Amino acid sequence: MRSGTRPGWSTPATRRHLAAAVLSVLLGACGSTGSSADLDRAKAEREIGRLLAKAYPDLAVGRVACPEHRARRKGGRLTCVARVESLPVHVRAVQTDDHGTLQVESREAVVSRSKAVAFVRQQLAARGVLSTVDCGRDRVLVRSPGETFDCSVRGEAGEGTVTLRVEDVDGDVAVVASR
Repeated sequence: MRSGTRPGWSTPATRRHLAAAVLSVLLGACGSTGSSADLDRAKAEREIGRLLAKAYPDLAVGRVACPEHRARRKGGRLTCVARVESLPVHVRAVQTDDHGTLQVESREAVVSRSKAVAFVRQQLAARGVLSTVDCGRDRVLVRSPGETFDCSVRGEAGEGTVTLRVEDVDGDVAVVASR
C-alpha cells in the first residue's frame, strides 16, 4: 500500500480472494434464453452477484443486470451493473473463449464511509488536530479511480473540507486537498 493511502472497504486478504475468484468464470455452453449461441445472461448475473457478495461480505449485494442477447464469442465484452448497498457498481466482463468463460473485473471502488472518516481523522491527528469528520450519509461510496469526494471537518481551529481521491478499484484513497 502506498504511503498516505488507506483501503476503502475490503481487507488485503479479501481483495486477493476477489482477484483470484473473478479471473475466470465458466458460464456454460448454452444460454438459458435466446439463441443457444448467446451467453447465458442469468448465469453471468448470478455468478457476478456471488463474487461480489464474497468480496464484500458485510455489505448488501442486490440485483445484477447484464445486457441481453450477447453472442458467445472470444473477445466479446459486456458491462453489467450490480447493486451494492443499493448503489450501482459497474462490472466489466470479457469472454476469454467461445464457450462462455468470462474474465470479470470491477470498474469502480466501493469505499467505506466509516473507513474514510477514520483515515481523515488519522491524517489530522498526525498533525495534532482533533476534529469531527463527516463524509456523507451513505454507508459506502462508489467511485471510479481518479474521482474525488469531500469530507467536512470541524475542530478547534474551525471548519474545513478535506478532498480525497480514489486511487484504485480496491478503494485506496489519498488526501489531495484540504481547505
